Amino acid sequence: RGKVISDPVSNPDLAPTLLDFAGVKVSSSMARPQDGRSLLPLVAGIKSWPDRALLVEGRTETIRAEAGRFLVGSYQGVRTARYAFTEHYQAVVSTYLKGARIPLGQGGLIGRELYDLQSDPQELRNRATDPAYADVVQALAKSLAQLSNCAGAACQVEAEVPVPQTQ
Repeated sequence: RGKVISDPVSNPDLAPTLLDFAGVKVSSSMARPQDGRSLLPLVAGIKSWPDRALLVEGRTETIRAEAGRFLVGSYQGVRTARYAFTEHYQAVVSTYLKGARIPLGQGGLIGRELYDLQSDPQELRNRATDPAYADVVQALAKSLAQLSNCAGAACQVEAEVPVPQTQ
């Protein structure tokens, strides 16, 4: 029967979920580190991950700035059940190909976004510079640092995010 689960999940959870559902045990000598986790305990109501932090990342378009220079934008962020936090970067490279190959999150930090999905589910009010959310930004930036180059079990990050200091 249908069931709504509001805990954060992600595409890397699919492989461990399918393996768990099929009852397949992969030997450690053959297994690659799995960044996700099986969703079966979540569906069965055995576990809940409300503070789970998920990595969100991507690249924006590479544009020609001036002769011999291209601007490459990228972003990395963290999504929890309550917050969406993103850092935006811009790098300058000499060729379009170098722009396509530059790792995400490289270059200078050009902006941050923080949305409190509990009070602003439409993501209309950026709280990244709001002093009441300074501790939230710091905690999510720490989770982002943990997730940005993780593999396997190290990707199982529970965000310890304080409540905003509202006036």
